[in-house]
Amino acid sequence: MAVLAGPTMAAADSFKLKIRGKGGHASTPVKIIDPVMTGAQIVAALPGHIMRRVSVFDQLVTTITKFYAGTGMNVVPETAGLTGDVRTFCSKTRDLVEQEIGNLVDHMARMNGGIAEYRFELGYPPAVAPEGKKSQTSPN
Repeated sequence: MAVLAGPTMAAADSFKLKIRGKGGHASTPVKIIDPVMTGAQIVAALPGHIMRRVSVFDQLVTTITKFYAGTGMNVVPETAGLTGDVRTFCSKTRDLVEQEIGNLVDHMARMNGGIAEYRFELGYPPAVAPEGKKSQTSPN
């Protein structure tokens, strides 16, 4: 089997965030700071925000994989959380995405009167075969 030069497998990173607001009864929205609404705004804004800061020639995938908040039907929780997955081939893009997700999360939380805790977790790096070389692997 031959492996051609260039990118073969993207870096696999993840992020977690916790949005803190002020919980309360759903019938009195003026008295609360809704972390669920803030989380929904982040989910909606993330793809457009990131894609406007990365070249179309850089391969990038960002995905929200989990959104969790509260347990009551008529109670707005004090916190909400999101987790997500990021795939990149370029370390410059990887660094930019880490920074820009943080900027977006912080802005959205502050805009709505809340606070966000954000953590970007580096997974394995991208696999990129050196240019000008072709490696052979045995089937065994």
